[in-house]
Amino acid sequence: MEFFKKIKCYAFFTFFKGLKCYEISLTINKINTPITRTSTGSKSIQS
Repeated sequence: MEFFKKIKCYAFFTFFKGLKCYEISLTINKINTPITRTSTGSKSIQS
C-alpha cells in the first residue's frame, strides 16, 4: 500500500513538473516569436 502511494505521488509530481515545464516553454515561445520575426526581417533587409 505504501509503495502504491509513493508511485501515485511520484506520478503526480512528474505530471505537475511536466505541466510547469510546458507552461514555461509556451511563455518563452510567446516572448521569442516577435524576436525571431524581427531578426529574420532584419536579415532579409541586409541580404
